[in-house]
Amino acid sequence: MKFSILLAERVRKILFLSLCAAVVGLTVYGVAWSLHTRERSKQFILSHLKEVIVAGVDSQNTFNIDGELNRIVDSWSKTQEFPLRVDVYMDGKHWAHGGPMQSFGIFSATEQHSETLATGQKLVLDIDMDLGGPIFRLLSALAVFIGFFIAVYFSLKKGLSRVVDEISKPLEDRVASLGEASQNLLLYSKNGFTSSETQVDELQKLDGSLNTLFRRIGNLEKEVSEKKYSEGQFEMAKQVTHALNGSLSALSLYIDETKPTESIDKQFLKGIVQQITSISSDLSLPNGSNVSGVLSAKLFDLVQSAKNVVDQKNQETQKLTAKKIKIVFDDGGINSLKLSGSKAKFELALMNLITNSIEAIDTRGVINIGINCQSNLATLKISDNGCGVSKEILPLLMKEGATFGKDQGHGDGLFHVKSIVEEFHGSIAISSEEGVGTEIELEIPVAEVKVQKNEIVLFQDQQLIIVDDEECIHQTWDLILNKIADKIQVIHLRSDSEFENWIVKNNSDSFASRLFIFDYNLNGSMTGLNLIEKYQLMFESYLITGMANDTRVVDESKRLKVKTISKDELPNLHLRLEKSVSSQESRFLEITEEKEGPDGSRIYRSISFGS
Repeated sequence: MKFSILLAERVRKILFLSLCAAVVGLTVYGVAWSLHTRERSKQFILSHLKEVIVAGVDSQNTFNIDGELNRIVDSWSKTQEFPLRVDVYMDGKHWAHGGPMQSFGIFSATEQHSETLATGQKLVLDIDMDLGGPIFRLLSALAVFIGFFIAVYFSLKKGLSRVVDEISKPLEDRVASLGEASQNLLLYSKNGFTSSETQVDELQKLDGSLNTLFRRIGNLEKEVSEKKYSEGQFEMAKQVTHALNGSLSALSLYIDETKPTESIDKQFLKGIVQQITSISSDLSLPNGSNVSGVLSAKLFDLVQSAKNVVDQKNQETQKLTAKKIKIVFDDGGINSLKLSGSKAKFELALMNLITNSIEAIDTRGVINIGINCQSNLATLKISDNGCGVSKEILPLLMKEGATFGKDQGHGDGLFHVKSIVEEFHGSIAISSEEGVGTEIELEIPVAEVKVQKNEIVLFQDQQLIIVDDEECIHQTWDLILNKIADKIQVIHLRSDSEFENWIVKNNSDSFASRLFIFDYNLNGSMTGLNLIEKYQLMFESYLITGMANDTRVVDESKRLKVKTISKDELPNLHLRLEKSVSSQESRFLEITEEKEGPDGSRIYRSISFGS
């Protein structure tokens, strides 16, 4: 509950209780006063009338009793707040009456007194009191009192509202600012805590304390970030060393064992190149995302990655002369399982496990790799008939620095495998028997995601303008476009300034007669997205960049509605060439729009724009 509402409710409650207490107090006072007055009136009548009655009774002169009674009642009515009616009864007979003849009505009270006189006669006094006047005065007093309280309440409410606004509004602003700061601590720790002005000294001191706090948080965050980055760099260097050593060792072995007369296995070399490219792609992620352990949200196929690693390892084992090892891969009839994360890290983990199995086999052996999936949980088993591990050493294998059976081993392999599996929110279990073999089981959550292959539609005679600062990318495009290069016009531009010079001279072309391919980082003053926005090329452009997973790039691309493709996907990019339309027909451009489905999957749809 807000401070202002809480304070207003507390004040309202206090005033209401005060009003109730005052009403109850006045009522109790009225009742007490009435009882006291009734008793006083009775004593007054008795004290003045008793001797007259006794004397009248002795002399049998009731006329004097009646006259004296009327005088006493009349005197009382003139001097007190309410009139009286008094009837005197002697032994049940009515002797005298004083006051009005008619009864007083509903707002009246009756008091009766009886006693036995010295003569033995029984005297009874019936005293009626008219309380209409006192009750009216009491109700009037209550009405005035309640009206006074209501006036005081609204007066206090108005005054308190101003005071509460002066306190609660700045306080609520600061609470809201602190809520925003908790969502974006980095920005506030960098720029400091800003808030609205206030005249309240305590809030001014609070602002000063918050500014000091956020400055200290910023300094602490910077220190922690630098320390964590340095530690992460070291960890990443060890992982990358493992990955590159494995790939480069395989390449070196392949080169050493290949005879001059043998043909080169292009598929094997392409697999190694893809592994090194994937590792490089992970390292190029911005803001140290790999260092901090945060995986990119890029999807890859577990089954295909496992098959690629197995093929590569089979190629390696075929070159071994001292060992005869067969690697058997069983995909369990599963065509595709999607993982979200680093493909390079997953393949590195699998390569380490298979390498360990190869090293555990002395001369001949079989390594079985199988995949199964139930309830969106993939199970990957790697088993071998190697030397196995003793029960004493088995619990230590996945601890950092632990090694077994390797003279030059550092004990980082299985520890890194465990770290990688945990980054995928999975688990790893090892069972082994010395002299029999070892089985390793990985369990990793998977997500079935329907992904449409990236496709770019081109038209005959259309201009394709490629803006990229890397020469190798232009060469790659030449290879991709080799089959249709004679049917379109390809223009290569290598900087933002070169593009701007070109667009100024060629900005008269009709819509959809050209298609732009931009890189994000052009090593100039403007990025590819800056150029797209500046020249309003959103519906004619694709952004193909190695920074496709960068948060800034993703956000800007969504804002401009520009389709983004990672450079890693260039080899698998599908180009569709449509026939050129006649000049009388409307030209159109088809692009693919990406959306997120209700189950988290990525959905693509094609959109055509006419001109």
